[in-house]
Amino acid sequence: MRKNILFVLLTPFIFITQISAQCWDQVCLDGSHLMAIKADGTLWASGYNAYGQLGNGNTSNTDTLTQIAIGTYWKSVAANQYHTSAIQTDGSLWCWGNNAFGQLGDNTTTNKDVPLQIGTDTDWVMTAAGLYHTVALKTDGSLWAWGRNVNGGIGDNTTTNRHTPLKIGTDTDWKFILTGYYHTFAIKTDNTLWGWGLNEDGQLGDGSTTDRHVPVKIGTDTDWKQLTTSFYQTMAIKTDGTLWGWGNNGNYQLGDAVTWPDRPTPFQVGTGSNWQTVATNYDHTIATKTDGTIWAWGQNTYGQLGNGNNTAGTSPAQSGTGTDWIWTMGGQYCSVALKSDSSLWGWGINSSGQLGDGTGVDKNNPASLTPACSSVGIAPPPVTPVVTSVQVSQGNKNSVEAFPNPAVQKVWLSNIEGEPVYFLVNNMGKVISEKSYDATGGIDLSQLASGLYIIMVKEQKIRFSKE
Repeated sequence: MRKNILFVLLTPFIFITQISAQCWDQVCLDGSHLMAIKADGTLWASGYNAYGQLGNGNTSNTDTLTQIAIGTYWKSVAANQYHTSAIQTDGSLWCWGNNAFGQLGDNTTTNKDVPLQIGTDTDWVMTAAGLYHTVALKTDGSLWAWGRNVNGGIGDNTTTNRHTPLKIGTDTDWKFILTGYYHTFAIKTDNTLWGWGLNEDGQLGDGSTTDRHVPVKIGTDTDWKQLTTSFYQTMAIKTDGTLWGWGNNGNYQLGDAVTWPDRPTPFQVGTGSNWQTVATNYDHTIATKTDGTIWAWGQNTYGQLGNGNNTAGTSPAQSGTGTDWIWTMGGQYCSVALKSDSSLWGWGINSSGQLGDGTGVDKNNPASLTPACSSVGIAPPPVTPVVTSVQVSQGNKNSVEAFPNPAVQKVWLSNIEGEPVYFLVNNMGKVISEKSYDATGGIDLSQLASGLYIIMVKEQKIRFSKE
């Protein structure tokens, strides 16, 4: 049964710079604060800041996306309502914000309002932030967790809070992690799905409503492409483009037009097989299709569906007529999305400045938050992998471009001389291959699954889609 929980609406050391027309590598919206990394490696934030979760050295809200710290070394960022975790390019792990349960991992319960390095290890590759716990992966494929553990979200078969990173089990084949409020998901290299922690509404998808204190395999499927979860529900896209959901559906957030009962096992939402990305948070869900349209359903009190009104949606319905959306993410009662021109848009509640547009005004239609990009294209955050092709900078004779894009069997690079070494990276940040570029044969993609990939060459990031 779902509990009634009262939330304070939640919606950046101290170097403040106004936003400019530059590309975004990652955007993370959860709770009521927005964190983002630009292609130049700078870190930006806006929104609710009562616990220092923006990392700007104070606890005052800010309604404009502003740069956090001085430096161009940020690689990935994850945020939940009250704290933030991030990884720098040297593989070091940093956390800040609320620390009541040790979720920052510094062996204290003291809040931090500036980024704090956690330990001295430099082999971290991915991190995810729950409401009061943090999970991370290392380069060796090992899984680590710390913070609140009352419902078993740490996964160490106890309910003891952990104040420093704790290795979970002995497996070294983890490749992707995702946190809900009190639960955790992970995907292994064989593409199996695992979950643990709070399960009172069936949000783990294991057919029960029993909390799990160790990772439990969810079904037998090995074709999960993208996963998103929130407090009580989970949504996913499979490699065939179908949409799936499970958990609580009290506000139609699963999209099947039925509020009850809860769904403790994954079920297909509709019959479509052209879903591209999906994001769910609290009581609404938003998604994009391969044709560039954006769809939304669930609660809409603050206009978070972006359809011009405040009426709830019981099943997926297209928001607007645009066909240039490439990725989206849902916050608590708000949403943000990226267009193919690399501009950032937002809508829904904005009372804490979480949309970062400087107004603090709620919106029930998508509103432009930043100008179109003038540099390298945008990649989606690690907590929501997979989107469409994204353009490289244009108008620069030295910029490298991938063609064709999307690609099928092979891809080539323009503006390349000689045989420079390139790195082919998947959308979870893992290096697939390191080779010298062959302009005659191109880059072989025949063994790759469909999705978004990155080619790193000549200090540039070139993103392309493999079909």
